[in-house]
Order: sequence, then C-alpha cells, then structure tokens
Amino acid sequence: MDIRFKYGLELDKLRPFRECCRLPAERKFLLIKEYFDVYLVEAKKNTTGKCFINKATHHFCRDKGVPRRTFLNWLRNYKESGIEGLVPHYNNRFETPKFSARKKHSVKIPHKPPFSQYVPATIEINVRNPLSCLEQINAIVQISPAFEPSVKDSFALFIDQNPRIWKKPLSLSLPRSLTEEETQRLNSYYRGTHKNHSAKALALLMAKENKSLQETMFKTQRSRRTIYKWLNLFSKKGLDFIEVKVTDERRLKMRQERKTRVIDILHAKPSIYGMNRTSWSQGAIREAYQNKYGENLSVFLLKKILKEERYTWQHAKKVLTSPDPEYYEKVGKLLDTLHNLQPEEAFFFIDEAGPWKVKRYGGKELVVKSTKIIESEIQGSKGSVSFIAALDAMVFQAHWQYISNKNTSMLISFLTLLRQKHAAYKKIIWTWDSLSSHSSENLLLWIEKMNLEAERSGKFPIMEIVPLPSCAQFLNVIEGYFSALRRAVIHNSDYQSKDEMKEAISRYFREQNDHYRKHPKKAGKKIWNKEVFKIDELPGGLFKKM
Repeated sequence: MDIRFKYGLELDKLRPFRECCRLPAERKFLLIKEYFDVYLVEAKKNTTGKCFINKATHHFCRDKGVPRRTFLNWLRNYKESGIEGLVPHYNNRFETPKFSARKKHSVKIPHKPPFSQYVPATIEINVRNPLSCLEQINAIVQISPAFEPSVKDSFALFIDQNPRIWKKPLSLSLPRSLTEEETQRLNSYYRGTHKNHSAKALALLMAKENKSLQETMFKTQRSRRTIYKWLNLFSKKGLDFIEVKVTDERRLKMRQERKTRVIDILHAKPSIYGMNRTSWSQGAIREAYQNKYGENLSVFLLKKILKEERYTWQHAKKVLTSPDPEYYEKVGKLLDTLHNLQPEEAFFFIDEAGPWKVKRYGGKELVVKSTKIIESEIQGSKGSVSFIAALDAMVFQAHWQYISNKNTSMLISFLTLLRQKHAAYKKIIWTWDSLSSHSSENLLLWIEKMNLEAERSGKFPIMEIVPLPSCAQFLNVIEGYFSALRRAVIHNSDYQSKDEMKEAISRYFREQNDHYRKHPKKAGKKIWNKEVFKIDELPGGLFKKM
C-alpha cells in the first residue's frame, strides 16, 4: 500500500498551505510515521532494557541524517498541534490567514528580500579549481539589487586583493623533502598493481612537485580530506603508512585457504587432473585450481604463494662443442636450402630418440627450496622405447614411428612411409646428424634407386640429403621438439610398461600437431631470420644440449 494513501486523511490537512510549506511538513510527517510504525517496532524486538527508545531514536536520526534535537522538536510539535505543527514558518509570509501553526514557540526570522529582488544566474564550476567561480559570483553580486552597495564594494575589494585564491588553485607541499631511496620506493609503488598503494604514491609525488590540490584529487580520484590525511600520516610515519597490513579475519582466512589449496595441488601429479604432464608449470597449476575449485587464480597470487612457501624450479644445464672441420660449409648449405625452399619442396628435420628406459625419471620439479630431489641409481628393467620422428619445417607437423633399434633398415622403412605420404611434392629434403646409419652405403644406394624410379615414373618426389655438422644439435630443430617432449612426459615419470610410455608420447605428438594446425607456423625461430642467424658469426661451440 502507498504510504501517502494510508495517511491521506492527515495529509489532506496540509492542502491550505502553499507548496513551499506543505512539502517540508509532509517529509517530516512521513519520517515520524516511519519512526513509530517501523523503526520502534523493530528496535523493541532487538533491544532489551528500558533505554531502547533513546538508542532507537539515536540510530534512526543517524541513518536519516537528521539532528537528534531537531527530530525531538518535530515529535513535540506533532504531539501538541498535530500535522499542522510541522509546517515551517517563514516569518508568516507563506501562510494562509486562516490558520497559524505553532503559536507557543515562535522564532524570529530575519527579513528576506521578496522574490522580485532575486536574480536568476548560472555558475560554471571547474572541478580542478572550484574557487575560480568567485569571479562569476562577484559579477552577479554587482548587478543584483538584493545586495547593499557596501556589500558589493566589500566583495569586490576582497576579490581584487586576493587573486591567488581564485586565480590559482591551492598547491600541495610535503612536510619534508624526499630522499633518493624514498623517491625510488614511491615510483615502485606507483608502477605496481595495488591501486591504493599507487594512489598514495602518486599523491606524494605530486605534492613533491607542488601540484595543485584539485589536480591531485582529480588524478588520484580521492577526496580533499583523504589527501591531507595521507600527508599527515607521511609526516608521522614516513612511507610505512602506504602498506597497510590486513587485519580482517575473513580475508586472512581466505588467503590461508587459497595457499592450502595450491600446496595440495602441488603434492599431486598433473595426471590426476587430466593433464598429459609429469611436472607442474604455472599455467598447469592455475588450470588445475580452476577445474577443482571453480575460481580463477591470478599469476600474481600464484607467484606470491610459491615465494612465501619457498618453492622453486631446479634445472641443470650442459654444453657441447662441435669438432666438425666442415662446420661452416655444412651450416651454410643448410641455411641456403631452407631460405630458398620452393612451394613444391618439403624439408624435414629427422632424428631418432631413445632408447628411453621405462623407469622412474628425475628432472625439473616444483619443490620447496630446501628439498633435495633424489633418484634411485639402480632400478628394475621394464623395457625401453625408441622411435624415429620427422618434423616438417614449413607447417610444423611431426611424423613418428616406433622402432626396435637404430639401424638402416628402420630408417629406410620410415623414409618410405614419409615418401608415400608426401607424394604430391616434387622434392623432399632430409636433414639429420652424423649417425652411422644416416650415411651407410645401403641407405645411399636405396635413395639413388628411388630417385631413378621417381624420374622414370614421375609419381614420387626426388629425395635429397643435407647433412648436419657433428655435435650440432641446436641446428636440428627436432632436437628442441624432443627436449620439450622429455620435459612434458618423460621427466618425473614412473610408467609401468612400454605401452604406457608409448601412449603418452603419441598423445603428445597428436596434441602438438592439432595445435599447429590451428595456429600454423614454421619450425624453428632464429634459423629463419637471416639478419639474426648469420653464418659468419656462428660459434663453433658452446650451445645448449637438447
């Protein structure tokens, strides 16, 4: 029910009064009714003791923004004269002669000029310098008949003698100068991701440069009171006031719960969460957290938790040198072939991997900093896995085949398969390292024989070999592919059979092929850039072992 319809009979008593008196009386009346019918009823249920009315009145006035003494006067006037006692008095200028409210308590109000002496005006206020509107107010005062000549002269004299107040905004200043270390710390806070810390640092930096208060308020989006509060805290505590420690129990509990969840995830393997990985990465941790708890964990929070719990990644690096006397000649031929590859030509990086024993492997793992990773030296044999793979340089697609051992017959079988799959090309170029099976007489005779048949029939492409220098794994792009494969599914693994390891390897190949079909790119990075990958500047040694 509409509250005005409920109290319509009493509100009708205010109709004889003008609108400027009726509307304030209605607002007072509706507040009083809300106080009696709603607020006191609820307060009586929730408060015990004899003083509940005083407490309820205090809370009601605070919530409504009405002074307590003023509200008590309204209650007294309403009790004595009814709703008519709430009508305000403007020196009896707006009241009808039929009724005069509040006869007992009359207040003498200073004489106000009639409406004929009012001058309508529009004032434009600049948010960055609000006091600049004083010049407009002075112009209004000078033309308004509502002001005495002495008032006009005094106001004009004030404006002329104090131009700094309205022409220039108030400028800020620090209670003391900043040291170089404090300035660097403030710049660090300002560039950080914490919004409140950034705003505090910006306010202090602007005060250092004597920027105006209005401009500082505009830049920091904080009030005048907050800016002065920060300056006062800086004079007392220095820059320590910027970082406020969290004392809210709910936030502390949430932070501890989030930390516990992350540690629980790290204590399990990624395979438990459906990931084809054997060790954790930041992206994998965040994905597992999202899947398990339905909440997003930011990179910043994850790094902070890992740092607090002293978790880190450990990895050992090894280097090799290339003793090949034809190092630069072979590298030059490889790069020249790659950079001049035609659309009807295919280029493959080929290499064998294995035998990888089916056992428990160590590797790079996310652990507490003081933890030592221990791997058993002697383990029972569960078999081994070997395979040969080829990586297409133009479309980044991998082809693989499991083999029993590394010999020429296995390589010929794999090349035959690739030759049939890419029969549409005119030429296929293979590149591989200096393994004995890659330069055997049987292999070279087989390639020569297949090329002769291809020239006669025209059904298959011609094959060409571009050998790599010895111990130059960084030029064979597929070595990096194998390195990523080992990190993902071999390191920290403990497969129970060869079939289980083969399934993990095949799944990795399939996932990578699907990814690069959707996001095509060439295999390798710097090797395609002629300006970066210069033959004359290539060192003969010291490169990362894959």
